[in-house]
Amino acid sequence: FGIPKALQVARATHLLAWLAFLLAGLGYGAGAWYYLGLVLVGLLLVLEHRLVSPEDLSRVDVAFFQANVGVSLGMFLFIVLDLVF
Repeated sequence: FGIPKALQVARATHLLAWLAFLLAGLGYGAGAWYYLGLVLVGLLLVLEHRLVSPEDLSRVDVAFFQANVGVSLGMFLFIVLDLVF
């Protein structure tokens, strides 16, 4: 299907993941820390997709590995903060 289609699928699945995080937060009655983390994770996902284009894949490692680590650790940290405070 090619690189442009792969990037579209990645954007769509990241959006679905973000929406799932939102619904999870609404479902368990999350507080401000959770939603702050969700906003930051959303910004990180947008940045991840701005780093890579079909014409320039040179930063795909940064986008994939480092940004996804940031998303995972960010959600974990803000969930813990939300549960503790």
